[in-house]
Amino acid sequence: MDLPAAPRPATTTATTENDLSATLASLLGAAPDPPSRRFLSHLLHGDAGASRPHTVFADRRQVETALEAGEDPLLYEAYRDVAPARHGWRADLVVYQPGTLPDGQPHRSIGHWNPPTQLEIFQILSGTTLMLVAGHRPDGSRYVHQVTTRAGDVTVVPFGAWHLTYVLDGPAAVFNIYTDIHLDPDDAHSRQDDAKYRRAAAPGLVIVRDGETVLPVTAMDSQRDDDLPPLPELPPWPGSWPRRIGLADLHRHASQDDWAALIRTARTTKILKGPL
Repeated sequence: MDLPAAPRPATTTATTENDLSATLASLLGAAPDPPSRRFLSHLLHGDAGASRPHTVFADRRQVETALEAGEDPLLYEAYRDVAPARHGWRADLVVYQPGTLPDGQPHRSIGHWNPPTQLEIFQILSGTTLMLVAGHRPDGSRYVHQVTTRAGDVTVVPFGAWHLTYVLDGPAAVFNIYTDIHLDPDDAHSRQDDAKYRRAAAPGLVIVRDGETVLPVTAMDSQRDDDLPPLPELPPWPGSWPRRIGLADLHRHASQDDWAALIRTARTTKILKGPL
């Protein structure tokens, strides 16, 4: 797997800590529905009555043993459609709890593949996260990168990429917006669905804690034969995009012309077609 060096991420200076706290409080206060709560058991089994997600672990047996002993910690709460959809863009908020899984991984999301036409943007409102991002470049070669983000940072997921979020310092609140760039924003809205967890197998890679640091390791239960060196950092916000941005404010106030300009930029940003 080709994993060349990538530039270090830059931190946005657009919003202060008070701004981010106020944004989080506003989103939680206006959430139209209670959150979906995800526990350790969801990583292994998914929701009742649904197919199992393609989740890999550093050591699946350790996770199974913990669940058998009654250990099933809360990993995160997901507020879907936390704000009204606008111009074809939907908005979610996920609040991750700190902690470590039985196999040494930090608390995490399930991880999933985005459709090739989905544009998804995240902003960290509190805490620190590490996102694994994997996929295929236009020439068919594979890439795997990591993205470390702190409060205020904005992250764009490459088109069609798989991504998984870890909590390095929590609680970590993450606001995200997404759209299908093939939809007419006046006629339809993009919508996430549970099939995203089962579109394809997850890459055979996880992050585990090693004292005060975290390290990428090949998952013991993976059927993939991945020889993965330390992962380079992917810039969370491509340099050609404006970083001085409050994502919730953008979602709330941007005009249709603003969104069209953002999509045009995304279409021409090479790193979103597969990091170099």
